[in-house]
Amino acid sequence: MQQEAENSRHRCTGEEYEKRIDTLIQLFATGVTRRQLIQLAQKQYSVSYRHAARMANEAIEEIHKGASNSSREEVFGEVLNEIRQLLRVAMIKKDYSLAFKCVQEKSRLSQKLSKKELDFMKKAFG
Repeated sequence: MQQEAENSRHRCTGEEYEKRIDTLIQLFATGVTRRQLIQLAQKQYSVSYRHAARMANEAIEEIHKGASNSSREEVFGEVLNEIRQLLRVAMIKKDYSLAFKCVQEKSRLSQKLSKKELDFMKKAFG
C-alpha cells in the first residue's frame, strides 16, 4: 500500500513549479496570509508542510523583489484583470457560483485601494 503511494508521487517539472509559485504570488497579492498559502499549497499540490512553507516563502520573496520593479497599483491591476478574465469565462460557461465569487473578490480588492489608485487602474487597465 505504501509502495503504491510512493509510486504515485512524482516531482513536478521546473515549469510546473514556476506555475505553482506564480499562483501563490497571485493569492498572496489578493490578501491571503502566509499561513493560508501553506495550507492551500499542501492541499492543492499534495506536498508536505515544509515544502509548502518553502513555496510560500519563495512566493512572498518574489513579491518583495518585484515590489521595487512594480507599483502596488500595477500588481493590483494585474490581479483584478485576471479576475475579470476569469469572470468572463465563468459567465460563458454559465458557472454563476464562480462568477459571483469573482465579483465578490473584485469588490473586496477594490476596497483596499485608495481613490487615486483606483483612478490610475481604470486608466491603465480599462
